[in-house]
Amino acid sequence: MFDSPIFLPLIMSLVNTSNDLVVSKQASNPKGGGVLPFSFLSAVFSLLSAVVLMFIIPAGQTGQFFAQADLIYGSIMGLLSFGTYYFFYKSFSGSNTTVAVTIFRMNMVPGIILAILFTSEEITLKRSLAIIACVISIALFSSWNFREQKFSIHLVYSIIAMLMGALLNLFNKIGVRSGGTPSKMMLFRFLVVILVTAVVLTRNKLWTFSRSSIKFAAASGFLLVMSIYLFMTAVKTSDISVIQPITQLSITFVALISWLFYGEAMTAKKVLAILLAFSTVLLNI
Repeated sequence: MFDSPIFLPLIMSLVNTSNDLVVSKQASNPKGGGVLPFSFLSAVFSLLSAVVLMFIIPAGQTGQFFAQADLIYGSIMGLLSFGTYYFFYKSFSGSNTTVAVTIFRMNMVPGIILAILFTSEEITLKRSLAIIACVISIALFSSWNFREQKFSIHLVYSIIAMLMGALLNLFNKIGVRSGGTPSKMMLFRFLVVILVTAVVLTRNKLWTFSRSSIKFAAASGFLLVMSIYLFMTAVKTSDISVIQPITQLSITFVALISWLFYGEAMTAKKVLAILLAFSTVLLNI
C-alpha cells in the first residue's frame, strides 16, 4: 500500500482538505486583517516549517549545502507561487466566488498537458478517464452556470491564476527531477514569496496584522509545506497526470465535512460529484 502511486496523493488530499478548512475559517473571521497580510504571515510560517524540515529529513549527498537547482527552481516557484495566489485573490469580485474557484481548480488540466509536452509523461486511456471524471466532478461541485458568464477583468485574473498554477506544478516536478531537494527548494520559494509580498504590502501601506489570524497562518503555513513536500516526493516516481486528479479529492472531503458537521445540504449533484471524484482514485490504482 505504501508503495502505491496513489498513497502520497491521497495523504496530500487530506492535508489540502485541512488547509482549505483553515483558510475558510480565516476568511470568515471578521478580524482576519486582509488577504495579503495573511499571505505574508502564512509564508513566514511556511519558511520556518521548511527550515525545520530541511534539518530533520535526510538531504542525500548534498547534506545541508544548497545545490544550484535548489536556488534556481526554488526562486522560480516562489515567483509563480506569489503570482498564482495574487491573481487568484484578485479574481474575486464579491459575487463570483464559485467561478473563480472552479477555474482555479481546473489548473490540473493545463498542468497535465504541460507535463506531457515538456516531460516524459504519457497519457493512457485510464488516466484520460480519471482526468475527465475529475473535471466533471469539479464542474458539478461548482454549480456554475456557464451561459450566464460574461467577459470581465476578474475572469482574466482567474485564467491567469489557473495557468500560473499549472506552471507551478510543472516546475515542482522539473525541480525535483533536476536534482533539487524539496525542503531546500521550499525554503527559497517561501523566501521569495515573503520578499515580494513585503514589497507589495509596503507599496500599498497594508502592514496591518490581526492577532487572531496568527494561529490560522501558522496552521496554514505548516499544512502548505506538508502538501508541497508530499507533491514533490510523489513526482519523483509518479506522474502529474496521476497525482493531480487524486489531490482534487480535497473538494470531496470538504463537502462531506461541511455536510456532516456544518449542516450544508447534500444534493444529488454533489453525490454524483463525490462518486466521480472517488472514481479518479479507482482509475489510477
